[in-house]
Amino acid sequence: MRRLLPHARRWTQLTVQHWWRSLVARVVRRRRGQRFFELGGRRYEYLVHPVNRTWRNERAVEIPIARAALADHRGERILEVGNVMKLYDGGSYDVVDKYDESVIAVDIVDYRAEPYDFILSVSTIEHIGWDEDQRLGLDEEPDRYKTRTAIAHLVGLLKPGGELLVTMPIGHNQHLDALIESGEISFDERQCLRRTADGRSWEEADWDLVKDATYDYERMTANAIVVGGIRKA
Repeated sequence: MRRLLPHARRWTQLTVQHWWRSLVARVVRRRRGQRFFELGGRRYEYLVHPVNRTWRNERAVEIPIARAALADHRGERILEVGNVMKLYDGGSYDVVDKYDESVIAVDIVDYRAEPYDFILSVSTIEHIGWDEDQRLGLDEEPDRYKTRTAIAHLVGLLKPGGELLVTMPIGHNQHLDALIESGEISFDERQCLRRTADGRSWEEADWDLVKDATYDYERMTANAIVVGGIRKA
């Protein structure tokens, strides 16, 4: 039996590898050769990954955008809000996540630290003040202005010339969408992506074309996202 165990483990590894390669191939074929998308004049490759089944949701575009931004700031002092990127790439930067004891588990509006060169948040901002207390089983009224407070606090954590980049789904937090529409939350650079009509890919679009997009709660996926950037003066 002991002699067979290494072979069984190896067989399992090969089976998982074969399953994963087959899945990637099926997803790529389903996209009919559309392996790339563009945003702001930059080209990215869609992410196909088993964590959160990225091919089904906005992670397919958010993670490549975030990866490229992290690469642009390699070697700098970095903070991530929401423990997302380590699920895909690891990383040796600071991470604050109120609900994850494996990182710095504090509310971001209460977090204090030495200034950062770059702060990143992937699909986390929309939960702040909106549905975060539901994770604790609390039935609290949403704080419609907490996202504005959180973003202002993050800018305050940047060094002069430092950058903040956030991605967020449209339609998940109606108060956040309204704050962006009114200009109460303003980005130096605001870009948007939306699903194409066939649902197989994403395309860049103006805010006016995506601001009323709905969030698909049945499939837990966005139909449009905002990518917002702020550079501290």
